[in-house]
Amino acid sequence: MESSKIRWIHLSDIHYSYQSYDTLAMKNKLYEYLDEITSNEKYDFLIITGDICYRFGKMDEQMIEKLSSICKIDCKNIYMVPGNHDIKRGSLRGAILDLIKKQNNVRDIYVSSLDKEFYSELVKGQNKFWKYHEKHLCSGKYDFKKVHSIIEKENYNIICMNTCFFSGQDGEEGNLVLGLRNHLEVLGELDKNTNKVNIAIGHHGIDCFHEEERDSIIYNFIDSGVDMYLCGHVHNGNYKFYNNDLTELPVLTSGSLMLDGYAKATFITGEIELKTKECVVKYHSWINDIQKWDIDNTIGRRLKNQRLTFDLSRFKKKDEFAIEVSEDEFQEFIIEFIEKSTFYKANEYTNIAKDVYDKFSNMLCLPTTVSKFDELSKYFYIIDGILLTNELFNEKRLIIDNLITDEYRNCFYTYNDGDKIIDFIVNSIYNQYKDILNYSKMKFKFFIKILVYWMINFCSIFNEKKVI
Repeated sequence: MESSKIRWIHLSDIHYSYQSYDTLAMKNKLYEYLDEITSNEKYDFLIITGDICYRFGKMDEQMIEKLSSICKIDCKNIYMVPGNHDIKRGSLRGAILDLIKKQNNVRDIYVSSLDKEFYSELVKGQNKFWKYHEKHLCSGKYDFKKVHSIIEKENYNIICMNTCFFSGQDGEEGNLVLGLRNHLEVLGELDKNTNKVNIAIGHHGIDCFHEEERDSIIYNFIDSGVDMYLCGHVHNGNYKFYNNDLTELPVLTSGSLMLDGYAKATFITGEIELKTKECVVKYHSWINDIQKWDIDNTIGRRLKNQRLTFDLSRFKKKDEFAIEVSEDEFQEFIIEFIEKSTFYKANEYTNIAKDVYDKFSNMLCLPTTVSKFDELSKYFYIIDGILLTNELFNEKRLIIDNLITDEYRNCFYTYNDGDKIIDFIVNSIYNQYKDILNYSKMKFKFFIKILVYWMINFCSIFNEKKVI
């Protein structure tokens, strides 16, 4: 019988040659713990996001076979990418990386266009890792010119990102180059309309890359149909959701498998329901005081019952305004929002009445924004009935009024048009209240956007004029 789920294990930053007592004790227990959790559930694949060794030291020649046996996962279903410790560093490599960045616009750096000597030196620094990869995973010769690759399976695709091709310098976090042209090239091979789940893996998180690349990396992933990105490097398990309007990119970070006083030993297990595309993730951490592995509920506030649960955005309805809610449901939201917002301290504001469509024009909004306003205006009378005519909530109108007005002021000079300002307000309020109000992300943002449009119509915001 075909499984209705795909399950995986995600390890990172193994640092084999780091041999402290605490690290050795933790790794010995790790294999026992993996054997325990894989005895109860079948896992389809294993991901290792780099730093197999420590400072280009010795690599564990038994690791892959041991993990394959214990986790009951065939070697052909183990996917591994290099980390910065898997690269041979040196003054020549550092000088070449400096020259490449100095000679090129960061956004245009492209492996196939590199000087032959530069290219050869960068390739040489990763040879040890790819020989290990070929030997233990029977992967064949690695194509350095392509840099990244896609492994296609029946229910999922793995996009292997070599984030370390341009790595090898101290202090490169926040300044690392991925190479947008190579990134776009490999993602162009994906079918973004496929029903298969697309999982990208790489060593470095988004924030490690050069600021001129970060947003484009996220947009490339989302626009190409990548459903999540798994990485490591920072030695602490965490998660982050990068939002692009209604589509979000979950980035799941595994911790390290070394203990040096800074790192937190953590790894991830995950599963995706193939029909609903709901994803459930668990973080497993080493508790050094009692020398035990266990499920960790302290990674972030979105974890509930020791699980991080979310839907893959690509498979959800993209048009938020196709949502239909009952009048009673929206009324309940407004009342609950006010009651849960009592901590907010209202500030003074100026209410200047203007024609609402002139406002949208002055703020350089797109015609589609005006259409959305017209569509959502059917809910305004519900807000009026609660905030303007109901004596119980009339004074509390200031809570919503000033909350939205303050967010508007916070971002007015940051963005060049009203559309981006509306998105900022909605996302900011959502992030403040997502753990207080129990609504789905899409519906919660839908409700907030109605309130923002009501405020625009009510003349408390959008009284200024953007200049082209």
